[in-house]
Formats: sequence, C-alpha cells, structure tokens
Amino acid sequence: MALPTHEFLQTHQEDKTFYMTLNRPDKMNAMRDDMLVVFCKIVDEIENDDSISVVVVRGNGPCFSSGYDIGPDVEGARPKYSEGSRRFFSRRYAFLDRVWNCPKPFIASVHGYCLASGSDLANVCDITMAADDAQFGYPAVRWGGHTHRLTYPWHMPIKKAKELMFTGDRISAVEAERIGMVNHVVPRADLEKETKALAERIAMIPLSGLIVNKISMNYSYQVRGYREAMQYSFQIAETNLWRENPFFDKVATQGLGAALEYRDKKFEDTTDK
Repeated sequence: MALPTHEFLQTHQEDKTFYMTLNRPDKMNAMRDDMLVVFCKIVDEIENDDSISVVVVRGNGPCFSSGYDIGPDVEGARPKYSEGSRRFFSRRYAFLDRVWNCPKPFIASVHGYCLASGSDLANVCDITMAADDAQFGYPAVRWGGHTHRLTYPWHMPIKKAKELMFTGDRISAVEAERIGMVNHVVPRADLEKETKALAERIAMIPLSGLIVNKISMNYSYQVRGYREAMQYSFQIAETNLWRENPFFDKVATQGLGAALEYRDKKFEDTTDK
C-alpha cells in the first residue's frame, strides 16, 4: 500500500492495527489544513486495505492535540469571510466526517491536552482511551469560537455539553469517563500498552463483522438526526465567518501566545473542573 505522506503525520502498521500519529509536538499537535487533506487520503487507502482491521489515532509529544492551528500565518484560520476560510472550514468538517464514516473502527489514544477540535477528533473515533493526565474541553469558545461539528451533545449529557461549550472549561480524564466521553482511563505510562491490547482484541473479530457493526451502530445515530445536526452546526458556524473579533486582531499583531493570554485572563479566578 503506497500511502500519501506528510511531515506532520507518522503512520505504521502492526499486524492488523494501523497507527496514525499527529507529529507536530512543538505546536501541541495543532492541525493544519494540509494535514487534514493528507489524513483523509490515508483513510481512503486504509478503508480499501483488508489487512487492516482497526486504526489508532494518537499524538506525539506532550499531548494528543490542542485543536486546529489558528496562528497568524495560517490561511483561512481567521474567522472572517473569504474563500480561504470557507475552504479551511469545509476541510475541517470533511476530515471529521471521514473518520466517522470510515467503516473500520478507530481508537483515539489520548494524553495531555485534547482540546477544541482535538476533542472533536477523539469524539468521532469509535473508542477513546485516555491517560490519567488527559484534559478535554473547548477553550476556543472563550473568544467566541465555535465548532463546525458539534459532537459534544452526542457523547455526554446535554447539560454537561452546554456547560463546556458555554464556559470553555476543561475536564479531567476521570470526569470524561464518568460522563461517557471516554471508554477507559489508564496510567500515562500504560496508555500505549493498553491501547495496543484493545486494538488487538478488536482485530480478532472478522473484518466483515466489524464493518457491519460499525455501519449499523452509526446508522442508529443517523436515524436520530446525527447527520442533520452535524450539517446544521457547520452551516450556522459559517455565518460567523463575517464577523470581526479582537482575539484575531491580537493574534495578527501580538502573536498567538499574547492572544491566548488575553482570552483566558478573565477566567483566571475560576477553577477548571
């Protein structure tokens, strides 16, 4: 199998398990537009390879992913209407949709920060394994940000989803497991071993059965309106591309670090849960 390559994506196969590793540790594995394109092309190849039964998605370095790259040099990252921003946001939606709709099971193996669209990526995976140092949340809402695929209400009680999306607070791996966002929490040192063991256990099931079961379970969400809800969250998010935002003015003039400090300063006296 000849796979597309990208400097910020690592891939390898062990028996029937295929590993996809976000490899941008100096940027907390913030995802870029070109990464998403290649990621989707790799999933296309995985789907047609009968030697692969299960896929593990993980992050290299200090965390799983801090979300999408919103640095000043990223075309389309600023939420202001343009063809660049439309393409960028459309690829975000298509990337998450591709993982959800791939008929083979995906496991998110999460450590450290799993924030914003990083948490959306974990949610569209079929199973989430989390290290005990993992933190989940959507801090982008603190500058008025939004998701183009609102997965939270489908993976936890709606009142908890609203709390997270109204505050930008983070929750621990233990809390994420309690509310159903995470399947298992394990010590950080055991995450790789435990994820591998689960993947190998899944791979023992005949591939045809895995595919039928994933498609059938996803359809049970579809008949409850999942696809329409995802499309609506994308459409309503697009309307926000017209607005100006002082957060991105600071990103452009002072850098991302200063903008994040500005974003979170008024929340410093509150405690993340």
